[in-house]
This record gives sequence, C-alpha cells and structure tokens, in this order.
Amino acid sequence: MSAALELEKVGISFGGLRAVDNVSLTVAPGEIRGLIGPNGAGKSTLVNITAGEQRRHDGRVRLLGQDVTGVRATKRISDGLARTFQRPEIATRLTIRENVELAVGSGRGDLAEAEKMLADLDLSGWLDIDGKHVPYPVLKIIDTVRAVVARPAVLLADEPAAGLTTEDREKLVDLLRTARDRMEMTIVLIEHDVPLVFELCERVSVLDSGVLIADGPADEVRRRAEVIEAYLGVGSENA
Repeated sequence: MSAALELEKVGISFGGLRAVDNVSLTVAPGEIRGLIGPNGAGKSTLVNITAGEQRRHDGRVRLLGQDVTGVRATKRISDGLARTFQRPEIATRLTIRENVELAVGSGRGDLAEAEKMLADLDLSGWLDIDGKHVPYPVLKIIDTVRAVVARPAVLLADEPAAGLTTEDREKLVDLLRTARDRMEMTIVLIEHDVPLVFELCERVSVLDSGVLIADGPADEVRRRAEVIEAYLGVGSENA
C-alpha cells in the first residue's frame, strides 16, 4: 500500500466562497503529517471532507487504497478512519472509565490497553470521576486517548493541543508518538500550535485561503517565504 490517505484535487464552494480549492496530498502509512494554516485557511472543511461529514465536493478521497468519495462517515469509521474534534467528545454524565469503554467497544482495542495508556500518562486517577468534574485540559488528552485506543488505521487529530498546559502538551506528544511507533497508526495533526507540529511531524502541509501553498519536509516548509507570509503577513526578508 503506497498511501494511507490520499486526497486528489479536492475542492468545495459555499455560495461564492471557494473554501477548499484543488487540494491534493498523500499521507504515507505510519506518518504523522502536520496540517497547518491561519484562521479561515480551510483546515476544518478539509477535515470534514476527509472524514465523510461533507460528502458533496470536487475530487476524490482514498483511504487505505480504497476510493471512499461519497461514502458516509460511519462507513469510513468501520473502514479504519477516526477523528477527534476541537471540543472533547466526552459524555460528561459518565465516568472517564465508561467513556473509554465506549471507545474501546467501537474499535479494535481493549480496556486493559486503554488503562495502561492512561497510567503511562499519569491519568489513572481520573478513571472513576464523572466527565463533568474533569478539567478541560485533561478531557482533551483523554479524548485523544479514546480515539487512539479504538485503533484506527488513520486518525485525524483536530487541534488536540488547544487549551493544554505545558505538562499536558508533553503528554500529548508522548501519546501521538506511541500511537505511531507502537500501534503503527497514521496521523494527520491539524494544529495552531506550530512548534508542536514541527516537533512531531517530518512532513507538513500548509493551507491558506483554501489553497495548498506548501507540502513537504518540515524543515523545508518552515523556511518557505509563502508560509512565513501567510502566518506573519510579511515577506521573508522582513520575517
């Protein structure tokens, strides 16, 4: 299999606005790919298209070599795709243990593995606490754990670092590296925390105004004039 995830000339318009315009990218198996861009760049729309939550669009989406264009989100999940959302998808009336059990039941993982993962992240103490009593940064990490323990082949992690403390950010880095290295998971990391992306990802894709303006090795992308300008609004000679 040459690609875990492939987007071919994907695009969509809302009214007169071209939210995503002719985007093509290929994510290799076992890769953590960074997807970055300023606010309004089209990242969330592209994730929704990839996840099957926005099925009317131009171009093609392939998952693990299979064309899933037009396929419902639920079918893509059963085919090996998972995603997190910017806000934690935690049932606040259930305990953290019950939330994790639900995630395990939806995938290929097991509860013992999930509990060990939480122990490794020093989060076991929250297992029997209702979600409504758990601090937001902890919920964010646990939400990512829930996605990981379901053992998808491809995980779309949508801003998992938003609102995290420095300590929890380090736990997120460990978690995503474990998912890639030990569980052989392919991850697309959509983030505003650009230093985190360049810490974790060997390859980075950059959207601006719906257009893919850079896609390649992280060290090369971070020096591209158009990337600097998209984020800072200045030419590279002034950055």
